[in-house]
Amino acid sequence: MEARNRENLVELFRFKIQELERHLTNPTKLSLIECSSILRLLLLTDECGLFGKLARNIPGFRTRKRGRGVVKFKAQIQADSHIRDLPSGGYIHAVIRDDALSENISKTYNNNDFLKLPVIDIRLSDGKVITMTVKDVIKFIANKLGGVHVDYNSPEEKNQLLYQLDDKYQLQIAGSVVSSIKGLSEIVLATCKRVDEKLVELGY
Repeated sequence: MEARNRENLVELFRFKIQELERHLTNPTKLSLIECSSILRLLLLTDECGLFGKLARNIPGFRTRKRGRGVVKFKAQIQADSHIRDLPSGGYIHAVIRDDALSENISKTYNNNDFLKLPVIDIRLSDGKVITMTVKDVIKFIANKLGGVHVDYNSPEEKNQLLYQLDDKYQLQIAGSVVSSIKGLSEIVLATCKRVDEKLVELGY
């Protein structure tokens, strides 16, 4: 990649950091939906996200030592942090939050493992549990609720099951999913700032 293109990549990254931080300063439902589009760009676009492009194209960005990569996410799994009743007697259960106040018991995840962390568990009336991971939540909000697209005709089984519920409970679930994006965005923002420090060290 040419030097100019690398600079453009870093410039886009920094612009998105600032945008994410601005949305989190005074979060609303709409600003959190906007956060999903930024997380999608950083983590998912073109399979590796903007983080992956930085690692692939910026010389010296990726450390050679195993487990010492720059892009690391500090997160804490917290059971029973958010519960809402469904008519089936089931529940919505958010299980991830920012670790800012609990650094001593947080864990560090690479990009792939972070995307696989469970965020919401929804138990349906037949006992089936739908688990939405970090990746699912970002895609659901960005692609279905307006972060990037608005599309309620999803072929994914878990989305079809959600849409079988009454509108009232779909909104309740959607609200819980949107609420969860705040903690995820805070975790990603903290990682972005560490990545930016590395880019400054490399002269960008």
